[in-house]
Amino acid sequence: MLKSEVKAGAYEVLATENDKVVQLMSPIDLDLVDDPIRVERYKDKSYTFDYVFNQSVTQEEVFEKTAKKLVDDIVDGYNSTCFAYGATGAGKTYT
Repeated sequence: MLKSEVKAGAYEVLATENDKVVQLMSPIDLDLVDDPIRVERYKDKSYTFDYVFNQSVTQEEVFEKTAKKLVDDIVDGYNSTCFAYGATGAGKTYT
């Protein structure tokens, strides 16, 4: 997080587990929400992916776990596709 975000009171609402699960934590105190539909909307949620990387991972680690096998397969004559999802400027193209 940026220093200005921390200074403004922002906090992380995302955690990773086992390099495969993303836990999205509720940004609000659910005890203060009186509408049951809104409570469901803001509950913590988990999503599972092939790999999940946090902000401390290196480009080399991302490559080793995701695209390296695809490159090896391409050299062996197979077609391959690598789909990368992330924020603009996060390093997808460089990886």
